[in-house]
Amino acid sequence: MTKEIQKTETGEDLIKALAWEVSRNVIDHHRFVYKEIFDNAPSTLPVSLRNSIYNQITSAIKCHTEEQIREWIALSDKHRRKMQKLKRTNNKLNNTPSRG
Repeated sequence: MTKEIQKTETGEDLIKALAWEVSRNVIDHHRFVYKEIFDNAPSTLPVSLRNSIYNQITSAIKCHTEEQIREWIALSDKHRRKMQKLKRTNNKLNNTPSRG
């Protein structure tokens, strides 16, 4: 981690630091495993993925009860399905084959 964690940081600050570190580790792993994708993708891909992972972690970690967790999962699933449907519609409009 590039930033030292201070003893005075709040629990929320520590969660954000944790989320940041996890997101960076995931990107580094995928850069190694899927080198060709990163070599051929826009330079903004790693930042976009890192921020997306970070945002998901910091959002999910706010759930403290079973009910909140179940609601978060349901909303996340609903959003993902909506985005997949939009992608399929866009692919049909552009005559682009869909890959999931």
